[in-house]
Amino acid sequence: MDRSPPGKPSQFQLPYGSLSQHGFQFQNQIPLQGRKQPRPRYNSLPGEDDIHNEGKQGPPITATRDTERHSGGKRVIFASLALIVVPMLGLAGLLLGLVLANDVEKPADRSSGTLTLNLRSEFDDDAYYVDFNPTTLVTIASWSSTVAPLLAVCAMILVSFPIAQSLKANSQMAGSELPTPCQFALLLDCLSAGITPLWNALSYWRWPQKEGAMASNVRNALTVLAIFMVLGYTIAGVDTWLHLVMEAVNVELVDVQPPSQALGRGLPDGPCSNPTAADFDAGDCIIRLGATSVFLTGANEAARVMSNTSTTNAVYDMYIDDTHFAYLGPSIIPSNLDYRAESLAIHTECRQMGKQCNLGVNQSGTSEPFHCTDAFYGDLAQPIINGDDTDGVTGLAFRSAGIVFFRDPGLTQLANKSTETESFLTRPSNPQHLAAWAKVELGATTLQTADGNVVTPTHGGTSWLLNCSATAYDITYSFVNGSLRHARAEVANGSVGTILAAGNYYGFGKVALETAAYSASQYNNTAQMADAWARAYSRTAMALGSGIMTARADLDEQMRSTRLVSRVPKAPLYTLVALNTVYAVLGFVLAWLALSSNPSETNELREKLSTAGLVAFCFEGDRADKRVDKKREMFAEYEGAPSSRVGVEESTYHGGYVFRLRYGPHKAVPDHLSADGQ
Repeated sequence: MDRSPPGKPSQFQLPYGSLSQHGFQFQNQIPLQGRKQPRPRYNSLPGEDDIHNEGKQGPPITATRDTERHSGGKRVIFASLALIVVPMLGLAGLLLGLVLANDVEKPADRSSGTLTLNLRSEFDDDAYYVDFNPTTLVTIASWSSTVAPLLAVCAMILVSFPIAQSLKANSQMAGSELPTPCQFALLLDCLSAGITPLWNALSYWRWPQKEGAMASNVRNALTVLAIFMVLGYTIAGVDTWLHLVMEAVNVELVDVQPPSQALGRGLPDGPCSNPTAADFDAGDCIIRLGATSVFLTGANEAARVMSNTSTTNAVYDMYIDDTHFAYLGPSIIPSNLDYRAESLAIHTECRQMGKQCNLGVNQSGTSEPFHCTDAFYGDLAQPIINGDDTDGVTGLAFRSAGIVFFRDPGLTQLANKSTETESFLTRPSNPQHLAAWAKVELGATTLQTADGNVVTPTHGGTSWLLNCSATAYDITYSFVNGSLRHARAEVANGSVGTILAAGNYYGFGKVALETAAYSASQYNNTAQMADAWARAYSRTAMALGSGIMTARADLDEQMRSTRLVSRVPKAPLYTLVALNTVYAVLGFVLAWLALSSNPSETNELREKLSTAGLVAFCFEGDRADKRVDKKREMFAEYEGAPSSRVGVEESTYHGGYVFRLRYGPHKAVPDHLSADGQ
């Protein structure tokens, strides 16, 4: 190519040699300044005009520029922007919306009253637990990584508008801001997007003898392409990160519901539950006295509860601030139900008093006397209590263990002493005071006898004395995930204390308490021995009162279910959403720059700033000079006109391959233009 001085015409020749002798000649005057001129065209091959104008009327194509305004540029801008924004923001919004809409409530939120779920699967604040198909979530997340690298072509379409405007402006003045042919090739490749243009640009920068600095518009196009390609593949990497850390886990979920069950327990309505009744009588509730016998109301149910065979009630242990309570609850608790309910409970506290009562001090082979108070004394070897070998209330003979009720904690006033105005059943009292004694046929250990409260009789065995108080409570508790939570206890009124003590007072728990004495005697620590018997007394008293108890409606309920959910860590999720948003925002920025570049004028140059435009310039003659709105308008084939074919052949002069037009079978190249005619 001849390099003519500025301002003079430049003579371009086709790559396959000097074609001026064959009639091929470009008169490409590209003025750097001054008025616009039509692009001169090469002389047509003989018969070429016939090919282009075959079947058409009117003058041949001229170089006059069409002044009609086109709106295609804005359509391309808005279409490209939509292709960037809709997928990126849409997929990010869809993913985040599904996660937030289906996020299961955290334990602190999922409660009804004091019901708080204790999860088997641990929640953490760094992830969402999404009740949604994990495969679907992963698929939606992967769409962003799939489309992001592909949408770089839309970004390059947007950037091509300001690039075209810059190229047009720089062409009106001399300077190095115009790209070299190699840089122009890089620019065309860059506008097609992909990794290859970036690789070619790196190779170009390593050329030792390249001509000056790279033109700014080429550099800007490469920068935008690099940003979008890096951003696209970063999105793909973050999506992979999200795939790796997202997992399916089992969690327990709850649904709060209006109370529908009655799992609480309480005294029946009527005189038994009226603490202010002036004529209170526990005989109206739990004990019926006959002429010669005493009857326990609800004895059958009480027996079933004591033997743990009831299908209605059961006695449970609970601890509030390390204090033991025995309370009555349902025998069967639905495994998937959490509830809050009210019930009655008993706490019994006992302390050893054998040493205080001089137990074992004056014992002999057949005697084991003790004296605690004038109202509680006797001989455990016989056994004789307060001078009798039978219970003064029930008339039952004493055996290995027994209890005596008192009105005071000092054990000085027997509770079975009645007056004309009151008796045990008509005397509301809470707590109830009692003394317990035991002589069991088990050998005492040295650890048990160390503190002097437990003694070993002459003929063997273990003997001890306890001072106890049993207190009835109204409790409110939560039963959550198979265990008690948030229990609260308040001392009940005196009538409840008397009702719950009546069964043991009349000897219905005699066998159970004798068995408890043997069980308690297994402990080496005497304090633990006393606590063990106290717990057994509470359970026995609660069981004996269960026959008259009625169900109480729950205060709160929630249904619990185990479900497989998706654990979605927040870090990769929000990183992916942020990158998608940045991608869309950059699309808006490029669209604004494109709209600011006079797209109605620059769209034509942008369409021609492509491989298709360059091919049309080389092979379509003056048709490439037309003002077009789309690339296809530069080609004769689009309008249905006969079109030549592009082929390759070896150059006669330089040995390399060159591109040549070939014609259809009805049009032959003149002999003087053929290779043989040279």
